[in-house]
Amino acid sequence: MQIALCTSFKRQLSVISLSLSKKYRLHSIKAKLSLQYLSVLDTNEFDEKVKKLRLDYEDIKNRYKMLTSKLQEAVAIQTWRASDIHVEEVKTTGMQLLKEVKVLLKRIKYEIDYRILKSTKKYLIKALPNWILLVFQYLPTSDIGRCLRVCSSWHAMLTYYGLLSQSIKTPEVRWQYWRNYIPFCDLCYEMFQSASKHDDLILKEVERTTFYPKDLLYQDAKPHGYLYRLGSSSSIRASPLLQDLQQKLINIFQAYACFNPHVGYGHGMTFIASTLLTCLGYDVKATFVTWALLMEHRLMKGLWDGSNDSFGLGLDYRLHQLTYCIYKYLPKTSQKLQLCGISTPMFATSWILSLFLNERSLPPQVCAQIIDAFIQEGWYAMFALYIGLLLIHEPNLPSECDTISVLNFLLSLPRNLENGLGVYRHIAY
Repeated sequence: MQIALCTSFKRQLSVISLSLSKKYRLHSIKAKLSLQYLSVLDTNEFDEKVKKLRLDYEDIKNRYKMLTSKLQEAVAIQTWRASDIHVEEVKTTGMQLLKEVKVLLKRIKYEIDYRILKSTKKYLIKALPNWILLVFQYLPTSDIGRCLRVCSSWHAMLTYYGLLSQSIKTPEVRWQYWRNYIPFCDLCYEMFQSASKHDDLILKEVERTTFYPKDLLYQDAKPHGYLYRLGSSSSIRASPLLQDLQQKLINIFQAYACFNPHVGYGHGMTFIASTLLTCLGYDVKATFVTWALLMEHRLMKGLWDGSNDSFGLGLDYRLHQLTYCIYKYLPKTSQKLQLCGISTPMFATSWILSLFLNERSLPPQVCAQIIDAFIQEGWYAMFALYIGLLLIHEPNLPSECDTISVLNFLLSLPRNLENGLGVYRHIAY
């Protein structure tokens, strides 16, 4: 009986040893070669990350040697009681070593990719040698013109389709991007914390404001299914997060009303400010500074005049600009609107006041792209969207001169932005 058990035990250990050896060697060789390649990429022998990877590799290798040594001794035993090793323990230890070497391989690959990307960026952006300009001395004017055209085309396409905006994966990176356009990043938010005459209206409008959670905007995979908003239902309305966001929005509006009492607070401000708060990961100070930028340097403050029951002259000015643009670039649409008795304020007032951010069907990524474009380009970006929407969807304008049908069609146009801004900005520019 003892001999049979001993033989079965040795057979199990032999199978485990063979299987583990095959799998471990495969990943261990990859890890070793990857470390060698990493050492070629990084000439700094004292790099802490590379040093840590090497130490981890040696640690795994030494523990694997100890395990295989135990296995070899166990396989060579002649009696059942001559070994204190257990089959399940060997399996667990072997699986753990395999898991660790796989994780190590991923870490090494990440460091390799990072260093390749870093060196490529440095070469292309910072360290491109000046002598390369001498190449252009041997090119005819037509070829130099083609080079400029290619550069301009790439810049245009990257801008139209908001690829830089789409690549932003964290609130910190977005704030770093926005700071390039803010001349007063050190604006002290705490200095303007006080009550204002607009508090009643602020509380009333903030209470019915909805927010996209930042987790929906900053996630690795593209969202699928229903994109819920905090505050859109009674169950979500009672959440502590929603109450916290509402209080932050109230504080921002109160601070700005103190910062610029002439403008104060007006209807519709919540659509833009709530989106800013989500984009910046609920950072109230950064949101206040960005809100001040939009109002003061992107000339949004002219849309409101400090009154609770009227809007500023800036709204009439933007609507007049849009009316002229439609007349100039879409003469057929302009004529149609006149025949139907539809004026620009009837469908475009919310476009101007909310920058399309009042449209509930737009996903958070598109909302962020709109804000990014507006911060970078100002009203120029928004008018490109207004005209682009009308240009592309002009063929679908109802043929009959029915005021309600045409107006409903125009009011539904912002829903088409849910798949991105690129095609509309492209055709407009």
